Amino acid sequence: MVWPAKGEIKNYIVRVDYSSFDTAAICLVRTGKSDAEMTVTDSSGNKVASLTSNSTYARSWKFVDKPTDAAFEDYTIMVKSTTYNSTQNSFRICIGNKADTETMLSGKENAVWLNRYTESSRN
Repeated sequence: MVWPAKGEIKNYIVRVDYSSFDTAAICLVRTGKSDAEMTVTDSSGNKVASLTSNSTYARSWKFVDKPTDAAFEDYTIMVKSTTYNSTQNSFRICIGNKADTETMLSGKENAVWLNRYTESSRN
């Protein structure tokens, strides 16, 4: 997903099916050069996770336990850009089984910028 401008907010509703696992991983990956913050709330409006991604920590994740007496849960995800780079401004959200966190965060689709080598202000 990409940002059209700094301060842009994107909202998503995601259903997590807990029938085959007890703990979900919710991940935010900064695949461009724009920083982001993400808030996740459950169907009752309770905040269950807050994540950020930036040039130091391009990937972040939280584990969310299965709600009591529920086979699934609908989560509202709000992602806001906190900085903006007009040429590289993408991010990814990954949600799945806690056991699959490493797999979700790996792969070329989740490659992140190595700022130490690509940003002249840090060289």
